[in-house]
Amino acid sequence: MIRSFGENLARTLALTIFLFLLFSCGVKIAPNAPVRADKPVAPKLDCSPKDPTCDKTDPAYQLRGR
Repeated sequence: MIRSFGENLARTLALTIFLFLLFSCGVKIAPNAPVRADKPVAPKLDCSPKDPTCDKTDPAYQLRGR
């Protein structure tokens, strides 16, 4: 059977909206979780205050100015 232009337009619009909603809202994957070490890393407290890897909780830490 020959469909009218209005039916074809409505069918095309419905399919377009369905595909848009499916791919923009409905299909999501879980985010990748960060890989963490098995054991927690101890803070580096016995370091020079000028060392950039020194922990800021070190009592001898001094803030470097810009």
